[in-house]
Amino acid sequence: MEKFIINPNEFLNKHIQAYYRYDYTTYETKGNPDFINHLKNQFNNTYVSTLKNAVNELIKVLQEDLPKIKSLHNTNMTVCVIPRAKVESHYSDNQKLFK
Repeated sequence: MEKFIINPNEFLNKHIQAYYRYDYTTYETKGNPDFINHLKNQFNNTYVSTLKNAVNELIKVLQEDLPKIKSLHNTNMTVCVIPRAKVESHYSDNQKLFK
């Protein structure tokens, strides 16, 4: 787990401590979090078994990292997920597994 600071801007009035787990390099390279690509399921052709494995990997990461972050700060946490590019109705249920 890595940490970084989000600096104040037109939307934030203070510095925010933020965290992430993986650097994204290139799909199918060693150490890359490919489960993110699988969950995205861009072309809606990812096998259900691959999707289930990706969901389990995400759950594992969240179960490990969120308690660590919570223990570092005595405050409420906000988890931010960047939405898909198109309106939600454009995607099938198997393309909305982050949600």
